[in-house]
Amino acid sequence: MQVGSFSQAENAEGLRRRLVAEGFEAFVSRVATDAGTMHRVRVGPVPDREAAEGLLKQLSAAGQQGRAVRAED
Repeated sequence: MQVGSFSQAENAEGLRRRLVAEGFEAFVSRVATDAGTMHRVRVGPVPDREAAEGLLKQLSAAGQQGRAVRAED
C-alpha cells in the first residue's frame, strides 16, 4: 500500500515515523524518475487483495489515504 510520495527524504521519513507510531509496518523506498528521486512511503506488504482492502480500511480509520500497489512498482 502506498501512502505517500515525496521529493524530500525527510518528509517521507516523517510520515513513516507517524505510521510506525500508529502500529503500521511502514517503510520508505526510493525510485529514480524523470523529475528526480522520489521517496515512496509504503505500508505492508500484505499477501492478497482481501488483506489490502483491510489495510486500506485501517489506514482510513487512522486518517491516512493509500492505494494498493504491487510490490515491484
